[in-house]
Amino acid sequence: TVHNSIRDYQISSMKRWVYGAMLRLTLPLADRVICVSDALKRDVLADCPNAAPFTTTVWNGVDPALCTRSANGEKIR
Repeated sequence: TVHNSIRDYQISSMKRWVYGAMLRLTLPLADRVICVSDALKRDVLADCPNAAPFTTTVWNGVDPALCTRSANGEKIR
């Protein structure tokens, strides 16, 4: 399961290259790749397009409309 993208962080080009290389080497070993958003899926497939046939999105199972206020009644951002 992929929960975040390396593209969300400011890192050196060397670290970004190493991450991309590791992703391209390891994703083909997976039976399935699950991403938590379509944006994340696009990021993964930009680095490893061959993973497209076994990559899918499974969204958060919590309805955000049910979580608009905290326990003390304050609005959640």
